[in-house]
Amino acid sequence: MLGRANGAVAAFALLLMAATTAVSAQSVAPPRNFGEAMRWYREAAEAGRSDAQYFMGYIAHSGLRGPKDPAAAALWYRKAADQGHPAAQLHLAMLYHVGEGLTRDLGEARRWYLAAARQKDLEASFNLACLLEKGDGGPVDAQGALDWYRIAAEGGHIDAQNNLAVMLAQGIGQRSDPVEALRWYTAAADAGNPHALYNLGLVYAEGQLTPRNDGAAWRWLSLAIRTGDPAVVVPARRALAEVELRMDDDGIAAAKSSLSISRDPDD
Repeated sequence: MLGRANGAVAAFALLLMAATTAVSAQSVAPPRNFGEAMRWYREAAEAGRSDAQYFMGYIAHSGLRGPKDPAAAALWYRKAADQGHPAAQLHLAMLYHVGEGLTRDLGEARRWYLAAARQKDLEASFNLACLLEKGDGGPVDAQGALDWYRIAAEGGHIDAQNNLAVMLAQGIGQRSDPVEALRWYTAAADAGNPHALYNLGLVYAEGQLTPRNDGAAWRWLSLAIRTGDPAVVVPARRALAEVELRMDDDGIAAAKSSLSISRDPDD
């Protein structure tokens, strides 16, 4: 079974410094302490500043200033999202996606992911594609999923690169394209994506998109195992064992040698 990366609620990676820079640009003087800064942020948020509203949502969701309050986060994110703030749209969609702070609603998650994706948010594009591909929150839309995976993949989203490769390999949303599928598998695998490492190992082990190459299969499956990702370690070990049954000792030694040469000695 091919490994697919799932649409998920990503870690909230907003850096405090980035948020404070955006909002405090309108201030006449730097805050003397964090409490004063928070007062300014709240005043700016209540005055309708979307960046301040987003930051207040982040504060509530992360628990930066006390217990986490997803319901309050949803309220602030919505205020900013309604004004077109792409990060707020993404995070509001995530709350709907998992039902945190409000009732789970995958249809609403789709709607807000789409709003953020149209503003070139790669995580929103990826999560939207996952929902469209599975038919979560609405009808299955293979072509839409393919299109949004491609947008995210071309922007450097590694999980999207793997999932795009899966769809291209299987001919979902368009005619199968082995050359493009192999290209995207390789891009994601080179970046260390566990699913792509496993999938690329299967590609070479089974000759799916390119002639079978047990040495290459051994290398990619071994790298998948090294990631320690529980979703791929067991099937990768099983596939690797089958590959080794076809290889002689010299072939395995050569594969091991190429793996050690290609990897950083400190890894």
